[in-house]
Amino acid sequence: MNYETIEILDRDGVRWIVFNRPEKLNAFNTRMMDEVIRATREGDAWAYVYTGRGRFFSAGIDLSEVASSSDADESGAVFAKLGEMFNTIFHLDKPVIVALNGDAYGGGAEFIWLGDVVIAPRDAKIGWAEAKWGLIPPLLPLLGSISMGIGRAQYIAYTSGVLKAKDLEHYGVIAKLVDDPSSLEEEVSKTLEEIRANSPRAFTSLKNYFRMLKLGPLAAYGVSELERLSRSGTVIEAAKEFLRSKRQPSYDWE
Repeated sequence: MNYETIEILDRDGVRWIVFNRPEKLNAFNTRMMDEVIRATREGDAWAYVYTGRGRFFSAGIDLSEVASSSDADESGAVFAKLGEMFNTIFHLDKPVIVALNGDAYGGGAEFIWLGDVVIAPRDAKIGWAEAKWGLIPPLLPLLGSISMGIGRAQYIAYTSGVLKAKDLEHYGVIAKLVDDPSSLEEEVSKTLEEIRANSPRAFTSLKNYFRMLKLGPLAAYGVSELERLSRSGTVIEAAKEFLRSKRQPSYDWE
């Protein structure tokens, strides 16, 4: 199976799904998300690893695709596809490792909540910038509040805050740090060996337990709010303004 925006590496029963749009900072467009979904569903691996090429894990949704949307429904469909990709990975019954090769923003930052284990270079930057575009991070308010505390999660969400991986490791969001991205593959392999030394039945039970925690009614509300806001039309204008001026949109508060 040929892929245009991702690379598939099947090694020793592990499927590596590698984001491969480094010239676009691995931003998620519809084609890329479709390919990630297909590669995930068609895989027959005992574990899955998601990582990227280049200096970014992912900059989030591709704003150029949003800006080219003909109407709010078309823009909303891009974010609905993001939800489908997240849902597909959430429902994998196998170990999922998110290996950040570099910085992650927006949907790329939200991707970390999909991992059973998240590994990252200690100086990688992770930022939730959705509020700048009139959107919300669907999972940060819930899962960030559990791990970091509600006060810090609120601050990050309201201010489009950026943290380093070493800070998120301190808060329990990231499980393991490496000093350099070149060490990621070795650390991923070590982690998978640690998981595989235990009972697969126990893993399945634990995964279902954690998934129930992550996918409660509040998570569903966050996803529905993201999709609602993405269909407001303002996100298209914000994306166009950014691509035109390279400046983030400004808003009037009354």
